[in-house]
Amino acid sequence: MSSKGSGPRGFGQDQLEAVCRIEARYWERALAFVLLSVWCCAGCARWRDKGTLSDKSLALSAQLADGKPQWLAQSRALQVVWSRQLEVPLERGRYEPLMLAAPLWLRDSAGPSGGMVQASPNRDTKEDQGVLVLSHPTKPVVLFFDHRGKEIGRIALPSIGAGHPVYCRAKDVLFVGTEDSHALGIKLDTGEVLWQTTVTGLPVGEGACESNRLYFRSTGGHVNALDAASGELLWRYRRRPEDGLSTSGSPGVTLDDDRVLTGFADGFVVALDRSSGEVRWERDAALEASSLDRSSTPFLDVDTTPRVGLGSVLVAGFSIGAFALGPYSGSVKWFDNRIIGVVDIALDVQLGSAYWAGTFGVFASSGRKHHDESILWHLRYEAQSPSALRIAGDSLFVSDSRWGVVAIDRKRGEMVSYVSTAHGVTQPVAVADTLAFAISNAGLLLALRVP
Repeated sequence: MSSKGSGPRGFGQDQLEAVCRIEARYWERALAFVLLSVWCCAGCARWRDKGTLSDKSLALSAQLADGKPQWLAQSRALQVVWSRQLEVPLERGRYEPLMLAAPLWLRDSAGPSGGMVQASPNRDTKEDQGVLVLSHPTKPVVLFFDHRGKEIGRIALPSIGAGHPVYCRAKDVLFVGTEDSHALGIKLDTGEVLWQTTVTGLPVGEGACESNRLYFRSTGGHVNALDAASGELLWRYRRRPEDGLSTSGSPGVTLDDDRVLTGFADGFVVALDRSSGEVRWERDAALEASSLDRSSTPFLDVDTTPRVGLGSVLVAGFSIGAFALGPYSGSVKWFDNRIIGVVDIALDVQLGSAYWAGTFGVFASSGRKHHDESILWHLRYEAQSPSALRIAGDSLFVSDSRWGVVAIDRKRGEMVSYVSTAHGVTQPVAVADTLAFAISNAGLLLALRVP
C-alpha cells in the first residue's frame, strides 16, 4: 500500500502542505520581527541624536532599569541634551530628599582653576556660559561641570554634603554644608577651602548670601548667619519649642530688604533682623487658618521657603493652606484653604502669578487678587508627586519625586513635555539660558532643553 507524496512516514500530501504553510508563516513572522527590531534601533538612535520623535517619547526609566526602551503615548519628551550617571549604588534604593542637594548653576562664573567653558560662535554656548555645581549624593565631594556635561573640577569635603550650595558672588565664595554639621567656605576659582565652621544641626534647605553675609537653616529650628569671608558666626536664632510634626519639606531662608524670612514646624512664619537676628515680626499661620482644628491635625508646619514679590510674602503649609503676608508687618493679606498639600512655591513677577506644587497637583493663583478670584488654573497628572518648582522660559519645570521632570505652560496650565527617570526627581532644577539641569534620586544628572 502506497501513501500519497514522498513526505515522512504516516504523512499525506495534505498534511505535508499544511506543515509547509506553518513553517512559511513562522519564517515570515521571524523576518518581520527582525525588521521591526532594526526599525526600533534606528528610532532610538534618531531620538538620541536629533531629539524627540514626532509621535511618542522615550522614557529614561526603563533604560536605566534594564536597558530596554519604554514608549509613552502622552505628550512629547523633554529633549535630553546629555546625561551623566554619578557613582551611586542603585541597590541603596530611593534616597531621602535630605540626601540630595539641588544643582546650582552659576552664570558667567568659572570653576576651580578657571574651568569655565570658553565662548565660541555657537549661540547656545554663549547663552549657557557658566558652571554647574553639584554635591555628590553619596561621596564627600563637590563636582563642577560645564554646560556640555564635562567635569572641570572636584573638591573634597570632610563628609557628604547637606543642604543646597550657596554662592556669595561678592567674595567669590561657595558655601557647602556637610552631614557632620560643618559649614565650609570654598574659594571658587582655586578650590581652596577658606574656612570651616561647626554649626548646630544639619544644614538644610535653601540658603542665601548678600552683603558678605551668609544665611542658612539647620535642623533643630536654627537659623544661622555667618561672615562669608571668614566663616565667623554672627548670630544664631532658634525657634522653641517645635511641637508640630513636619510632613514634607525643610523650608529655607529668603532675604527681603533688611529681613531674613523663614517658616517653622510649629506653624509660625518669622522675620528676623539681618544684622542682629532679633525677631522683627512673627505670624502663626496655623492659627490664621480658621478651618484648621489643632486638636485633630498635628501637621502645623510651614513646608515652603517663603517667596517675596508682588508686595507680599507667600508661604504655605501641607495642611494649613496658602498665605500672602505683608512683608513689613506679617499681617495676613489673603488666605486660601483650597490650595493645600503644598511643598514649594514659584513666583512669576512677569505674569503676576504664583505657582504652588504639592500632592494635589500644581495650582496657579493671582498674586494680587482676593480669595474668590485667586485660582487661575489647577493641573493634575498621572502618577504625580510634585516636590519643587522653577520657572524656565515659557515653562514651569516641576520636579516630581515619583516620575521625573514635567514642563507646564505657565500661562495655560497645560503639560508641555516631560522626562521620566527611574527614581524620580526631588530637588528643583537649576536653570541656565537654554538648558535646565536636574539630578534624579538615583544620581542621574540630566541637561534638559528648555522648551
